Amino acid sequence: MSTHASYRHTQLFKSMWLMMPLPALVVSVAALRGPDQDLTQAVLIAWGVCIVGLASLGRLAIELHSDELRWTFGFLGWPHWSVPLRDIVTMQSVRASAWRGAGIKGLGKDKLFSVSIGGPALRLSLTGGRIITLGTPEPDRLAAFIEARRPQPPMTR
Repeated sequence: MSTHASYRHTQLFKSMWLMMPLPALVVSVAALRGPDQDLTQAVLIAWGVCIVGLASLGRLAIELHSDELRWTFGFLGWPHWSVPLRDIVTMQSVRASAWRGAGIKGLGKDKLFSVSIGGPALRLSLTGGRIITLGTPEPDRLAAFIEARRPQPPMTR
């Protein structure tokens, strides 16, 4: 397995970067109105939750290595997923369904990993019937990189 990615794309989870600090800002403004020990603790907790949330979910990084596709949210390397290239049956450039929203979504065999609502994505059909939809502004480019590295079936005579 290669340690260097032949393809890498990262995208910020912009709506999360806009929304996560709001509660911490509200609590901070309330704390400025007077020295209240409970509010000081609330400020620390609110900013702690904000920082941990953004560090663990604030971006989506997609990497293609010699034999697997990997993706992770945040800056900590967790949560992360991977799929061997040999398990990819088909690929399709799609627009992610807006009603599914953004983030890590899906039950059962159909999963969505995206940082934009209703944005472009690459839908992967995998062996065993699983479906993974990866939100990316360049689904065709990612598909071309995957296709170039997918194992080819042996030729028959």
